[in-house]
Amino acid sequence: MEMNRYLSFTLFTGLSLLTTIPIEAYTLNPNKTAIFTLQTNVIEVRSITSVQPIVVYCPVGTVPQLPYQVWVTYSDGQGEYRQTKWSNSALSTEQSEADDKVYPIGSQYTINGFIIGDDTTENGYPITAKIEVVDTKNTIFPKLIAHTIPLNNVKINGNNRLTSNRDLAIKEIISWDVSQQLYNYRDTYGLSTEGYTRSDGWDSPETKLKGHGSGHYMSALALAYAAATNPSHKEILRRNITRMVNELRECQERTFVWSEELGRYLEARDFAPEEELKKMKGTWEAFDEHKTKWATYGYGYLNAIPHTIPH
Repeated sequence: MEMNRYLSFTLFTGLSLLTTIPIEAYTLNPNKTAIFTLQTNVIEVRSITSVQPIVVYCPVGTVPQLPYQVWVTYSDGQGEYRQTKWSNSALSTEQSEADDKVYPIGSQYTINGFIIGDDTTENGYPITAKIEVVDTKNTIFPKLIAHTIPLNNVKINGNNRLTSNRDLAIKEIISWDVSQQLYNYRDTYGLSTEGYTRSDGWDSPETKLKGHGSGHYMSALALAYAAATNPSHKEILRRNITRMVNELRECQERTFVWSEELGRYLEARDFAPEEELKKMKGTWEAFDEHKTKWATYGYGYLNAIPHTIPH
């Protein structure tokens, strides 16, 4: 009987093993020795062939700043950045590198390291950085700075998940009660809170975190305004951020107390010398008394610690 049906599977362990076994060897002759064909196809594993030269210009009297990634080229011609690990982590080694008597201007030395994740050696692929000690005054070190893209230069169009999520987030931000974000501030500075929703959660007057959420809220309003495409949404966001700024300014102006003697507005330093402030060990009781006197907070000081609620 000719066997023309086969059971095949592939096993990946560095080599591609294609094993072909006649099914009938088991179904028709379960007690007989199976004869099968084994074919192997070797997959070429790429390896690092070169590393971009590593030269570090180190200001005299300092420890060199070694790159955490370097560019490598593989045997297949492709390249990428790979993570490094350097051997100068010992404190005594770094102290020596920062000693201008050991390494004066013009000195050169090397530091060895490895590209991790490579099995060329137990520690990885060996690399060497060349260090040149230079005069700080005469050296200009380029700084790579990443800049954010202004939101007004970014537009998301179409009917898709991104635009849907953006609009859902904006609607959520619009739904937040702006008066709740202002409650603690108005209470702190003795302004009326009638008609204002009392803060809750982390911004509850009873917590020690009150007021911190207002900064997040104002950032959310500004970012939402920049991203919004619906004119009615933008108008609500503009109105809410304007109200926040105006009412916080109203609170802040309560600290604008003019001193004829000093010829300027009072500041916190006017109520106690700086050295005395550094040595003071206040109590919560003293703080509870201090926070009732916003006129002595100091010019422009703004907080959300209601004087009506014990700390």
